[in-house]
Amino acid sequence: WAAYTTQGELRVIDMETGASTLVGAFPGGAEVDALAFPIGGGDIPWLNENPTSGTIPADGGEQVANVTFDAGVVTQPGTYNGTLQVMSNDPENGKIAILVTMNVNAPPTFGKLEGYVYSLGYCDGEMIPLKGAEVVIEGAIGGTWTVETDATGKYAFWLDEANSPFSVDVTYDGNEAGHMEGVIIVGQQTTTQDFHLRLLQPCVSAEPVRMDAWLLSGSSETQVLALTNEGAVDTPFAIREISGTVSTKAGFSAPAGNSSPLSGVTLEAPVTPSQSTTTGECLVAITVGSDPEQSALRATLDELGYPWVEIDSVLEARNAGAVVIMDHSPATPNLPGTDLQTWMEDGFGYIEQGDWPQYFPDTFSAAASGTPLDIVVMDPSHPIMRGLPASWTGLGFWAYDWFQDAVGYLTNATYPNLAKAGYFGSLNDRAISYVEVGDDGRGVYLGLNVQGSMAGDNEKLLFDNALRWAGHCAVEDVPWLTEDPVEGTLAADSGLDVDVTFTALPTMTLGTYTATLMIDTDDPIVGQQAVTAVLHIVDEFLPPVPEFVATTEVVGTPTRFTNLSFAGIPPAEYTWNFGDGSSQLVVSTIDDVYHTYDRFGTFTVTLKACNGLFPCVSVSHPVVVLPTGTIYLPIVTKK
Repeated sequence: WAAYTTQGELRVIDMETGASTLVGAFPGGAEVDALAFPIGGGDIPWLNENPTSGTIPADGGEQVANVTFDAGVVTQPGTYNGTLQVMSNDPENGKIAILVTMNVNAPPTFGKLEGYVYSLGYCDGEMIPLKGAEVVIEGAIGGTWTVETDATGKYAFWLDEANSPFSVDVTYDGNEAGHMEGVIIVGQQTTTQDFHLRLLQPCVSAEPVRMDAWLLSGSSETQVLALTNEGAVDTPFAIREISGTVSTKAGFSAPAGNSSPLSGVTLEAPVTPSQSTTTGECLVAITVGSDPEQSALRATLDELGYPWVEIDSVLEARNAGAVVIMDHSPATPNLPGTDLQTWMEDGFGYIEQGDWPQYFPDTFSAAASGTPLDIVVMDPSHPIMRGLPASWTGLGFWAYDWFQDAVGYLTNATYPNLAKAGYFGSLNDRAISYVEVGDDGRGVYLGLNVQGSMAGDNEKLLFDNALRWAGHCAVEDVPWLTEDPVEGTLAADSGLDVDVTFTALPTMTLGTYTATLMIDTDDPIVGQQAVTAVLHIVDEFLPPVPEFVATTEVVGTPTRFTNLSFAGIPPAEYTWNFGDGSSQLVVSTIDDVYHTYDRFGTFTVTLKACNGLFPCVSVSHPVVVLPTGTIYLPIVTKK
């Protein structure tokens, strides 16, 4: 080792000559805390040499060394390799390497136990080989052996058949343990025992993903929402309601152009969500802006059912009655940090989606950019984290911006008036942090792009949680919708039926009402399941009236069937029988369908319509399919 003024160097020193060979340099003379050296060799326990040193006479002298291979010191049959190094003062061949191999055959009563260990992954849908899984083998008359799987998930071990039957236990972090009893080993044969370990995670699904109820005013209907957990562990679940849009109607009829008993009355188009049609008590003030991210922000608020107004000052937010301000860095103008601090100290909420120091110049951005004195660990039980997977929780806090790297730390030590500070949910370029100011004011920093990252279900859930928490918004209740149970535990490998009751309250007008049931669980991939609930309030029920027309085609060309039915109230489900012995086609829409015939002729096609409230109604028509090729007609002449 030699130290210099401008840099440090690591060198290997020849103990006889004193000459040094450079291994590497450390520019600037930096202090090295640790060095690691790869080493190999060492004594080979199954190999012995005698003598191990001596003198070889000059002029053709020789020295015989006896090399002994000892299979008694190894525990397993197989091939063992090593290297003998002969070192001397020979200037040309001072080091001679001799490869040595010992092949150990299995005793006649020994057989090989081998296999692979896999993880079944999320929802038991994968086959992932596990490297480093621990395999413990125990014999019937004594002896325990432990081996680990290699990079391919494979393990192998030779055992004496006299110790059969064997038990095998396999463990790997994050997975269920594997166990097998009664493994029989036969001498000179291979016994294969694979293990498929289940991931210790829930796997939740909800069916159906859309529920429609058609009701007369003052009536109700209960439907079943099936929750299923195909994972290996239990999970809590909670159902919350998010109101959607309302489309009022004077009456119902079939789509325009179709014959209908209600001719002259047409369906109105659904109302597009906006500030005037969404419902809820949590008014969000968003800063004025026309960039694409601001447009996506407004669309996300509409989708989640939050009323919003645009503002260009904190005073406008106060005058509008907003409870939370949503801000984004490209928006103009920049809201003054002093006004925001007062806003939050008065108990209101603030969510920032851009440059943290730009919008918190007085209260937050002055935090030191060096190592914080205290990094607060996020509590996964915080309301903002409700329903999100475990991978989004438990990280320390630091401010992050979509366009920059770390922009500063925020700690309790730096700002004692902050009740909490935390950072969570770091996935690529997404980061969420939260603070509480004073007694009631709450601020949330969303370091993500609304237009891009907000597209995922987890991002939308977190966005919704942040709005509810920052704005002190109560969990919204949809008055015409109830669920039983609304929360509980979904056991592993089981299902649970939730009764969802739709009620057409007498105070509600005729029309279509939508809502979303958000099912929050500990599923690590999809922390929530969204189910659309639609209530149609009508003044009467009507039977469907089926009708259709068909094109005339040749064999092998699809025939188009145009559905001209009146759907009825509620809308019917349609069954097509194409008259050629093929399987019936069942559809729930009035769209055109196609069918290809494999022979020509005239076929009787039947369309059946059923809406569950009236007897099914059918209509049949002949459909002609022409042959292919050229038809030659005789020439008839008249004298």
